[in-house]
Amino acid sequence: MSLAIWAARCTLVLLLLVSAPVITFVMEKRGLPEPAELEETRALPAPTLYLSQTSARTGDSVWLQCSVISQLLATRVVFCKDGEEVTSQKASEEKVIYSWDLVVSMRSSGNYSCGYEIKDSDNRVNGSQLSSAKHLSVTGKESERQSEYNCP
Repeated sequence: MSLAIWAARCTLVLLLLVSAPVITFVMEKRGLPEPAELEETRALPAPTLYLSQTSARTGDSVWLQCSVISQLLATRVVFCKDGEEVTSQKASEEKVIYSWDLVVSMRSSGNYSCGYEIKDSDNRVNGSQLSSAKHLSVTGKESERQSEYNCP
């Protein structure tokens, strides 16, 4: 893990640890709903998606990171391309950042987003809003690659 990623994770975790008591105190003083009531009254907030690069060549590796900050424990994190789920990961209590290493092909070009799911007290699955989409452009010489596989 690179130093920059490690530092970002530590900063985010520290921010969460420091902010949690303040958020709880403010919610109690203002009479705001508890987390269990929140899930019933409004949509789960969207996570944030980061791409290591927005333009890549076929064969490159693009790292997607989904940052899930929620008062409720996520059970599953999904990565989507053009609004369709392409992969998912089981969520963990210890994690707030979920990563996916995408090996780029010509079909990888598109709009990527992520979301997460929680289970409520009745074991019903509720999905978050999707993150803002990030566009990945793929460059490469697809015609040359295709010519390698043409049969005579």
